Order: sequence, then C-alpha cells, then structure tokens
Amino acid sequence: MTIKRYTKKWWDEKLGRKNDRSNDLLSCPFCGTIASFGTINYADKSDIAKMNGQSIYHYVACQLCGANNRGIIGYKTQLEAKEHWNTRI
Repeated sequence: MTIKRYTKKWWDEKLGRKNDRSNDLLSCPFCGTIASFGTINYADKSDIAKMNGQSIYHYVACQLCGANNRGIIGYKTQLEAKEHWNTRI
C-alpha cells in the first residue's frame, strides 16, 4: 500500500493558488503533508473555561497522519499555535 503525500505545493497547484502564504504553516515534520488549524470549543461552564477565561482554543494538525500540537487544552490564539508548530528542534 502506498500513501501519497500531499504537500503544500501540490495543494497550491491543485487549487490554483499562487504564493498563498496566508497561514505560513510548515508541513508535517513526520510525513511532509500540509497542516491546518483546528479549534476546540469547551463549554462556558467547564473548569477549563472558568480557570483560563476563554472557551475556544486553537491547535495545528497534519491533514494526513493527524500529528498535532494540541497538548492538553490547546493554545489561546492561532498565532501561538502556529509559532509552536513551526518551531523545529
């Protein structure tokens, strides 16, 4: 069985996008596929929302293998999630 890796370049060509750098997410460090933003909505009355003062959190995930940087509750902003995803050690 062969798994095709869909890179950002492949998607840009497929969708006719030219130099679309709207999210500037790096590809997945494990499989090379493009990543996208995700959100987690906690109930307003949940302990997480009460302790942190917000109920919506963000993360980045690979569209093929599912690798993500969600952690326990996610990040407060998309920018914070992007910065952590794009950091490679």
